[in-house]
Amino acid sequence: LLGADSFHVYYAHVLTTLVILAAFWASTRYLIMANREFILAIIYISTFFLLPRTLLHNLELMSEPLYLLFSMLALAQYQSLKENQNINGVYWVAFFISLSTLTRTAGIALLFAFIIWQFSHARKNLVWGALLLAIAPLIAWEVLKPFVYSQQPNSYSRNLVNSYNLHDVPAMLRKVNHQLLDVWGGWRKYIDVTSQFSSLPASILLLVCTVPAFLTRLVHFRLDAIYFALYLAMIFVWPYTDHTARFLYPIMPLVFFYLLLSLSWLRRKKWRAYAHGLVLGLILLAAAPSTTQILYKAIRRDNLNLGVFAKTSALYENTNALPTIGIGFSILQELVNAMKISGGLIPDNECVYSTHSEMFMYYGRRYSRPPNAAGLLSAASGKSLECRYLFVSWTNSHPDFRPGYPLNEIRLNYEVLYTHFIPLPISPEDGKGMVAQMLRLLPLVPDSAGSKELEKK
Repeated sequence: LLGADSFHVYYAHVLTTLVILAAFWASTRYLIMANREFILAIIYISTFFLLPRTLLHNLELMSEPLYLLFSMLALAQYQSLKENQNINGVYWVAFFISLSTLTRTAGIALLFAFIIWQFSHARKNLVWGALLLAIAPLIAWEVLKPFVYSQQPNSYSRNLVNSYNLHDVPAMLRKVNHQLLDVWGGWRKYIDVTSQFSSLPASILLLVCTVPAFLTRLVHFRLDAIYFALYLAMIFVWPYTDHTARFLYPIMPLVFFYLLLSLSWLRRKKWRAYAHGLVLGLILLAAAPSTTQILYKAIRRDNLNLGVFAKTSALYENTNALPTIGIGFSILQELVNAMKISGGLIPDNECVYSTHSEMFMYYGRRYSRPPNAAGLLSAASGKSLECRYLFVSWTNSHPDFRPGYPLNEIRLNYEVLYTHFIPLPISPEDGKGMVAQMLRLLPLVPDSAGSKELEKK
């Protein structure tokens, strides 16, 4: 809407920075309104924004900062509503909740928390108009979705149901255990990207000190606590692992709010001052290794040929030595170059399958969808293909797909439009390697040997 699209990356970063600053203001405002501690509110929210994981997340162009802004504005309006007893203020709460659900699917946690809070606190004075305003984006999306997509898209709810096999209890328990470990790992990485043992006490202390205030507010059905509980439950069952630190980002201001509130309940002022200093000091000390690593790489990054990855969080999250990182990123840079060239081979109104779909859309400037081997085979065998092009990465740069996917799973009939090689050896013992291929998919010949082989697979 404001021109900050992928063709104007600088504007996109400027807009994201402004959103982050606004989210800082909204988060601080909520803590001040809820706890009446102006200086402590600024200190606690500043600590959150100075944590390594927050700094790295703010380097990226993602929707979480905007979602954080809208969700914290909703909670701030909720707190204002409680203080002023102005029933019309609930419409502002609903308005910012509706913007949250438009920004991220995770907004349904805040939406359901709002519905629960309305029925638990205002049974006799339910504001049905506010409830309708809050849920309107979801209704509108369900109505408009058939007109937006030519085929039924994959939904989070369907993926969630498919990831849990209710008929296999042991497998489901293993899945739950894996989710718990993933959430704990994300919690550790939020404070210390390297997850060193030295940061473990701070991680445990922050968790323990958060619990009393959270449970107290949950018992009293406060909107923020209901939302916090539902959001955490959503993270626990979410089928997409290894992204927990990112998912925690929007609720970390609430973590620091509960920490502030719990320590503020200490009887003596002197005890409270010592507690605030001790806990915040341990958190910042635990974050020091990651912060040091970030600063070191920021200073040394210009000495390496890191291409477009020099200013991304991927550089700072990688714990390998800089020369090793440089080799890996040089390969990824060639993958980017391959996408730029391949995008020019695709007509404007066509789409392409790619395991790196978001990356391809950014650099190739064409709409991209993740490939599914079974779906491609079924479509190529007679049904219409949604995309007639396939970008195949032969690198091991994706955590979920092996090099060559889906060609390593099935055989397809295709025409090779372009093959990208590493132009120069990365090291003396390395030769030129194939990085990626751009293919045009063709219909399968029903009686061909390749087709029979595919049916066997």
